[in-house]
Amino acid sequence: MTKIFIIILVLVLLVVGIFSFLPSQNHSHNSNINVLNLQGDSVNLNKLINYDKLNIVILLSLPTCHECCVQLNTALTQLIEDKANISIYAIISSDNDVLSRRMDMNYFKKFFSLNIQYYFVTTNSNNYSGSFGICEYKITHTPSLLLMSFNKELFVNYEELFGNNEFTSQKLFKIINDFK
Repeated sequence: MTKIFIIILVLVLLVVGIFSFLPSQNHSHNSNINVLNLQGDSVNLNKLINYDKLNIVILLSLPTCHECCVQLNTALTQLIEDKANISIYAIISSDNDVLSRRMDMNYFKKFFSLNIQYYFVTTNSNNYSGSFGICEYKITHTPSLLLMSFNKELFVNYEELFGNNEFTSQKLFKIINDFK
């Protein structure tokens, strides 16, 4: 009886050990990015994202650097032309009503000609703190980016992209290539 118990225990541990080394098919992340759609319904962005491709989430709030948005749009347009396997999302810090969300979305659409899926967070300040799953990132200026792909996330703050007025498409491409 003891030998059978030991054999079963060893087999169970062996099976558990094997499964622990297999790659996870569940693309869940440490943080759930809970946002609002235009109508104000709560949405878990992690469930909408296809993690088999590169997902670029643009984080936006007012006030923002308008020229930076234009430059980012140009670089992302070029990137999408070169690589088709990319989805673009935007999360806008906005007041908690449909009219404000629509006005903020239309405002940012003036700077971004890309096919972007827009979502929103409601905050008391423009730093996103405590408002959703990426609050561990210090967002002081926008635009900032969150790159998400293959169970990886990389936050790229405004200063990394636009610090010292040195933004170039090549700088963004290097960040993305290093991320992959």
